[in-house]
Amino acid sequence: MLEDYIIIHIFYYFLIWTSIIVPLAVFSIAYGRTENQWKAGAIVYGILTFAIWGLTKTQLVTMISFVLPASWLLNNMIFLKGTKGFKVSLAFAAYVISICIEAITATILAVLSILFPELHIISVNIGRFGNTLTIVLVSSIEIVLILIVYHFIKKFLVQLPYMVNTKLIIRVAIPMVITIMLSNISGIVPPKWAIIVIHLLVALVSAWIAWKLYCKGLLLVGEQERQHIHEIYEMETLDAEIMYLHRMDEEYKKLRHWNHDIKNHLMAISLLTSQGKYEEVEKYIIELTKDSEN
Repeated sequence: MLEDYIIIHIFYYFLIWTSIIVPLAVFSIAYGRTENQWKAGAIVYGILTFAIWGLTKTQLVTMISFVLPASWLLNNMIFLKGTKGFKVSLAFAAYVISICIEAITATILAVLSILFPELHIISVNIGRFGNTLTIVLVSSIEIVLILIVYHFIKKFLVQLPYMVNTKLIIRVAIPMVITIMLSNISGIVPPKWAIIVIHLLVALVSAWIAWKLYCKGLLLVGEQERQHIHEIYEMETLDAEIMYLHRMDEEYKKLRHWNHDIKNHLMAISLLTSQGKYEEVEKYIIELTKDSEN
């Protein structure tokens, strides 16, 4: 039906646009070349995304699988500053985040399909076999999750920028990708004992590698935190030394001023004494004494 076609494409349009622009906007806050450059990308992608209107649901799913990762990488290369490795790692992080969001969305849809079987909601192969309601739900849920997740990522990048680096992203994200890939492969493994055993062995080895990488990532997190604390301590020590030097400089200026005043007083006393004005000398000394007491 034409009505279903329009609804599906409207929700896919906003899902694709949000999936591309929100990561770009958040990463641009911390690593952008200029403050508002990403807004130009938002307008361009808003226009380019209209190309989906001529695609079927299957073509849309295939296009999203390729376009989103490519757009994340392209955006990072164009709009962000930093090394190429860091930009690639941020694109990799965006991919892992999208997988997690898809997993949460699939779980929500699975619960809804159990609670409301009459609605015929599915949680797998949504793009190909999902009805209009399923696609509306998955698009809406993912858009909301993207906004929520990247809101917290923005706060994290602002408050703890030192925790974000290429090594940490790769070591923490790769185990998640390996786990997801193994679970996907498990779904298509033929039910033959030999193939199942081989797959199990590969899964165990991959899981061990993923665990080692994840542990190294956690160690790196601790190392980054210790390094940051050490840098803070050095900065505080340096600030304290600068304040001490400023105080010493003020005291030195006061001492020079005091020496200059004493020299003038001594010259005045010497002049009065040479002129035989001893009473004035006495009065002068008494006045100096009173001034010093005040």
